[in-house]
Amino acid sequence: MAVPSKTFTIIADSAIDADSPLTADLMEDFRNNDIFLEEWLGHSYVAAQDHDHDGVNSALIAESGAVYKIADETVTNSTVAQHDDDLFFSVIAGSFYSWEMVLIMSSSAPPDFKFNVSILGTITCPTYNYTVADMSTAGITSYTADYHNDISVTTANVGIYVIRMSGLFSTTNTTYFQLKWAQNNSSANDTKVKISSYLVYKKVG
Repeated sequence: MAVPSKTFTIIADSAIDADSPLTADLMEDFRNNDIFLEEWLGHSYVAAQDHDHDGVNSALIAESGAVYKIADETVTNSTVAQHDDDLFFSVIAGSFYSWEMVLIMSSSAPPDFKFNVSILGTITCPTYNYTVADMSTAGITSYTADYHNDISVTTANVGIYVIRMSGLFSTTNTTYFQLKWAQNNSSANDTKVKISSYLVYKKVG
């Protein structure tokens, strides 16, 4: 929001006790405080000010939605699982969510690929399923996994792999559902989660 046009003044108790006069300065402070609060709480918007209700600085927790990658994200020389830049959403404690994620990934044989789905708290329905498709051989393999556990994908063939995941969960924390990933073996070769990878989710209970 825009910087408020008036300054908020903290009015001392001594200025409003029974023996204090009603002065022009006191009345001006009351008026300016009202204007300040009106502007601060919703008059106009600009980033990096308190109480921005613009979906950025004070984002609502959406009950359903989709997020996707508009560019490749690349990791080299790292086996430390990092938060994906795009594939995450906010979670309300005690609510159930269904989700599906499709990763379009490329990695040469030396680094391979690992990922995990991170959710804080005690999780109900702690297992999800995923499939890995090697687009160079059209081979598809299905698995199950627990949240937080690192999953390694061996990229025996240089090329594109598609990892499809889905699940249902609830957690005791208000937190984030977050994809984390890295190389399985550190290498100077690029490991990428590619453009058009996506995550869709819905609050179902």
